[in-house]
Amino acid sequence: MCIRDRVYILYAIIVAFNFFLGTSILLDNPQKETNRSFFFVILVGMGWVISLYYYYIITDSQLILVVGRANFAFAALSMYAMYNFIRNFISIPFSRIQSFFILETILLTFITIVTPFISAQELIVGSARVTEFGALYFLYLVHMVFYLSYAIGLLIRRIYRNRKERVDKVGNGIKYLAAGVFITFFIVIITNVILPFFFNYSNLQNYAPLYTVILFGLSAYAIGKHHLFNLKVISTEIFTYILWFFVFIRFLVATEIVDIWLNLGLLILVIVVGMLLMRSVVREVEQREKIEKLATDLQKANTHLTELDRQKSEFVSFATHQLRAPLTAMKGYASLLLEGDMGELAAAAREGVSRIFESTKTLVHIVDDYLNISRIELGSMKYMFEPVNFKSMVEDVIAEMKPLIDKTGLKFSFAAETAATDYVISADRDKLKQVIANVVDNSMKYTPQGSVAVSLAYDPKRRMIIFMVKDTGVGIPPEMLPQLFQKFSRADNANKVNIRGTGLGLFVAKQMIEAHHGTIHAESPGEGKGSSFIVELPLQSDLHST
Repeated sequence: MCIRDRVYILYAIIVAFNFFLGTSILLDNPQKETNRSFFFVILVGMGWVISLYYYYIITDSQLILVVGRANFAFAALSMYAMYNFIRNFISIPFSRIQSFFILETILLTFITIVTPFISAQELIVGSARVTEFGALYFLYLVHMVFYLSYAIGLLIRRIYRNRKERVDKVGNGIKYLAAGVFITFFIVIITNVILPFFFNYSNLQNYAPLYTVILFGLSAYAIGKHHLFNLKVISTEIFTYILWFFVFIRFLVATEIVDIWLNLGLLILVIVVGMLLMRSVVREVEQREKIEKLATDLQKANTHLTELDRQKSEFVSFATHQLRAPLTAMKGYASLLLEGDMGELAAAAREGVSRIFESTKTLVHIVDDYLNISRIELGSMKYMFEPVNFKSMVEDVIAEMKPLIDKTGLKFSFAAETAATDYVISADRDKLKQVIANVVDNSMKYTPQGSVAVSLAYDPKRRMIIFMVKDTGVGIPPEMLPQLFQKFSRADNANKVNIRGTGLGLFVAKQMIEAHHGTIHAESPGEGKGSSFIVELPLQSDLHST
């Protein structure tokens, strides 16, 4: 096989790859003007390569003249196509001057094909082809150089302006395709136009299509580096094009009329099915990319919301910490006034100070709850664990709450089983006392009448201490039980008994108990049938062993 035959084989490969590249870009987004104009560049380039191929293999002088003029026409048309692609690429709107460019290109193409003013004659000199240029060939040169230099100038100006304004509008994969087009056509003009006309050197003309390897290299870089196309789409297109190619070859080599029609029908069928297949894959990829974009946007929104939540928690922590000091002072002075340390108070004044004291105490509890929640959310809650006798702690809490218990008029009881343990756990004394007080106080608040029974037991099988508060109060609806330990969660019937509740105490209790490696849950037969709150904590020895 001679070198020229190999070159012609490469022509066929170049045409196939051009078609693959152009179709891939077009199918990526058929509605985009840039993609359509690039596909037009590819089609015109394919016409130029095919006409150049036949120009060198035809031996009839009349046909050589026809094909040679067609080759010149495709070359002129390719310059405008390339310019139009760049215009769309850098988003220059269509104007009157564009209409003039179209008319000029159509006129020059017509003159090139049907008149001798561009290509007067094509001669066969040995194995070479020699063109005798017509009287208007210089206008042809002006057309070629003008569109090439104008397009490159537009791109350079846009890149310079974007850098100056620090805008990267052309910073994507298509700019590499554009660069490949510029370089390829620039070399083609030199080898096919300038060298033959000015220096009478045409040996490089038949190699011109091979220079498009620059375009392919930059295109491959754009695909691999910037993910202009999806791998799944590319694989599907390659498979489809190979199938088309083999069916087309079958059609060409068929000799029987029946085989010709059968292969033609098969070719049409595989083209239609292949186009539908490629389109469906493109749509699938587009949908996946949209989902991925939505997932990315959701992740960004989630990160932003997390940051806002953190800032909210910091603000609540700061605000409640600032409120705590004056409330404590108010509560302290109200207590001194009630105890007579600052002189005797009249009955009316004592009643008012008593209300101030109770309201301040309620506010202190609310502020403490908010402060604890903000610390929990920020992860700044500190625990000082030490050995604690849980039974003694419960007895101390009940003793401290005795005045409040006596005020309610409820039947209150505490019972601790005699167990084979000393009830010693590892705990933060102050925080665990707060949990016990909250649970007991919560039961008393929602028990208008009846009883509250506190019990302490030990489960030897699970080696857990069980603290339970059982009341005969308003009870908990079944649908409310799963949400009871969430922030701001309160049953509807609870608002009828205690309108001051915030729905924070049980949430804080749950977080603190879990920090002690324990659990807390509630049970209730239903509304109006009372409820039970159960806290389970491991022994200190079990924690040390783990």
